[in-house]
Amino acid sequence: MAKWGMRDVIVYPFPYSQKSNRYIDLLYTAVRRQPGVSVQESSLAGIIVRRLKNPNARQVVHVHWSVMLFGSRFLLKAILKLFQSVILLAILKAMNVRIVWTMHNLIAHDFPYPRLDRLARKFFWILSDVIIIQQKSVADQLAKQYPNKTIRYIPLGNYIDAYGPSSDERQAFRKRLHISEQAVVVLSLGLLRPYKHVEELIDVVIAAQVPELVLVIAGPAKPAYAKSLQVRIADNPAIKLIDTYIPDAEVAGYFALADWSVFWYDRSTLTSASIMLSLSYGVPVACRDVPAADILTNENGFIFKDRASMIAFLKSLPNLKPLSLGQVVDSVRRYDWDEIARQTLQTYVN
Repeated sequence: MAKWGMRDVIVYPFPYSQKSNRYIDLLYTAVRRQPGVSVQESSLAGIIVRRLKNPNARQVVHVHWSVMLFGSRFLLKAILKLFQSVILLAILKAMNVRIVWTMHNLIAHDFPYPRLDRLARKFFWILSDVIIIQQKSVADQLAKQYPNKTIRYIPLGNYIDAYGPSSDERQAFRKRLHISEQAVVVLSLGLLRPYKHVEELIDVVIAAQVPELVLVIAGPAKPAYAKSLQVRIADNPAIKLIDTYIPDAEVAGYFALADWSVFWYDRSTLTSASIMLSLSYGVPVACRDVPAADILTNENGFIFKDRASMIAFLKSLPNLKPLSLGQVVDSVRRYDWDEIARQTLQTYVN
């Protein structure tokens, strides 16, 4: 792969924007601040047309979630979309357009055809000039395992003030959810999906039997999954389910009401925007021991191995010395988007 200069790079991200996660907007706002970079929206076929018109341009296709190029609930449609995308990417690669893939997870979450996803990942692995991993130990492991593949570690950026400044409306948000000021609140905020194993959080909170403890689960869920969670919760007053989209203006308020955030991901999760978001708003995180939890230390969180260690942690919370908001925020301040944009641009051109 030949080296390019640092001038006049045109980047086509897939997706171009995303409502449910500000990651794309934060990354490419910072990339646009880099000199000589243009970020544009196009289809793969459209990029081929542009390439034909300007064959000497420095063009990069950056795929962030591969399933977005072939995902469908209909198997035949997904197969057709996959092979169409693979053919178009192969053509672009032959035309010297760089292909970059950020591999956020080991498997696609919520995609109903895992065998097709595995096949797609093999294609994307072959076609990609560079693969970005946001988790260092996994990036190092893959780089050793595949020395002929270009694999780069570039971390996820922080979300400090991404949804407005930290809120001082702790009491107001607790009152709205009928939570006392004396309660110890653990929060699971974000899209509610099976791979996050929210039901495990419900079970350990019920098993811990801590009178002061309240679990708040907030985020949109598909009706069937929301119903299964509500059945599990039953009429337990210690668990509150808000299965709806949380407006951007209320995100900081939800973190204000919380003492800790809690997550129980499966082991395929390499990166968690929800963990980074919580830390960015000064709320420490307790998470299962998965690759996405490698950002957690004694200064900003707790990593549990199994149900027993999580239950023990929950029981300790009423007497645990709280971590300061400033200390938790400072733990992720170094994950600056401008620096991440610079590293990403270096990946595009070198």
